[in-house]
Amino acid sequence: MSDSEPCRLCGGATRPHFTARVLNKYPCRYSVCRTCGSMQTEPPYWLDEAYRGGNLSDLDTGVFWRCTHSLGIVWLVARLLRLPPRARVLDFGGGSGLLCRMLRDVGFDAVVSDRYARNEIARGFDDPGGTPDMICSFEVAEHFAEPCAGMEGILGRGAAVCIVGTETYRGQGADWWYLVPASGQHVFFYSHAGMQWLADRYGYRYERVTNLHVFLKRPLRRWQSSLLWRGVAPGVQRWIRAYIALRMGRRFAEDDHRAALAATGQTDT
Repeated sequence: MSDSEPCRLCGGATRPHFTARVLNKYPCRYSVCRTCGSMQTEPPYWLDEAYRGGNLSDLDTGVFWRCTHSLGIVWLVARLLRLPPRARVLDFGGGSGLLCRMLRDVGFDAVVSDRYARNEIARGFDDPGGTPDMICSFEVAEHFAEPCAGMEGILGRGAAVCIVGTETYRGQGADWWYLVPASGQHVFFYSHAGMQWLADRYGYRYERVTNLHVFLKRPLRRWQSSLLWRGVAPGVQRWIRAYIALRMGRRFAEDDHRAALAATGQTDT
């Protein structure tokens, strides 16, 4: 990788940072953009092999916890921004549809899209296109071999708010836990400046909250920003998830069941 290889996000020149072994066999050089400060692998020629077993790596054992945590985050942001109770939420890169189904079970009009996975759990609720109220995308952006094109699918839809959950690059080295080179699936790591570059490009205000990157068409008020920071704290999130669990009854799932029957000309017996 040369000193002048462009950043796959902003196009800036890069400088070599370190080398790690991807999939435990391919030496890979990581470089940092001199302009936006994001980090990238060399062009990831190994992705077909990395995804041969499916969209989830064998090392990804946290998918259920992540969806439960993400449910609390989406609920918090939707309530803070006073989105409609049945707000249309697109889970971009939502895999099997687990988070989509959970969102529907608490009242959101959620849909899911994923180019590389089959929607098994939220069948019938695939992305119909158009502009949703909110787009969420958790642990997806770091998988984009071409992050500029990949983020277009999230920020280019014009939603009022987009939530991107991915760890932020701040100068970490080869021992950073988030690299996960053994899986070969994490290939781009965004800096705060890189996320701000995206916000400017798509006309959003950018709010960073720990490892959450929130893009808003309207800026948060001071009290909203304060409550958002407080609300993502682990202790508060436990209370939010407990409250959500109380609301996660069968009513919304049964509504979807009846709608699915009606679509096929059937009725409950």
